[in-house]
Amino acid sequence: MWCKRVWRYGFESNALEFWRWRKQQILELEVYSKRLELVQEQIRSALQELRAFAAEEAGNMV
Repeated sequence: MWCKRVWRYGFESNALEFWRWRKQQILELEVYSKRLELVQEQIRSALQELRAFAAEEAGNMV
């Protein structure tokens, strides 16, 4: 199956380069995924701070 794809993309003479390129894509996507996780953490933290601040302000208004 993969041999046919390698041939289809014109890498028949250099399958090793194809696999290196493929591995690089996987690594880049893993890094991107980790960055998204970190951004989500920052967003959750900011929301938690804002909610705590809003609750504190609401308590001071009473």
